[in-house]
Amino acid sequence: MNEQTLYNRYDLISNECLVGEAKVYCDKRSKIAYLAWFEIYYPFRGRGLGREKYLELEEELREKGLKYIRLDSSEQTTGFWRSLGFSDLNVNESQKSSNPMIKKLVRKPRSGSNYER
Repeated sequence: MNEQTLYNRYDLISNECLVGEAKVYCDKRSKIAYLAWFEIYYPFRGRGLGREKYLELEEELREKGLKYIRLDSSEQTTGFWRSLGFSDLNVNESQKSSNPMIKKLVRKPRSGSNYER
């Protein structure tokens, strides 16, 4: 890891309880965040916390000035990530061990505004 890459670990908290964790590598130069790990612990699954906590994390990354978030999805989680706006990356099938995906982080429009940054 070089000085252009920052590693962050996030505790995912709900109602003052640790429900999961995420690990993100942020490349300051390319403004791409790589979501290396995202997990909602087993006892807390099925309550919508994955979506809620991911969206909170995405907002934090957006506020840090990152433009894209990338991840490698398993077959079981691809549908979840697509539902959050991720698209498949075009990668040579022979080089793929998982399903690489990416999402552009677009700034939310200010209230009363008709544009996105």
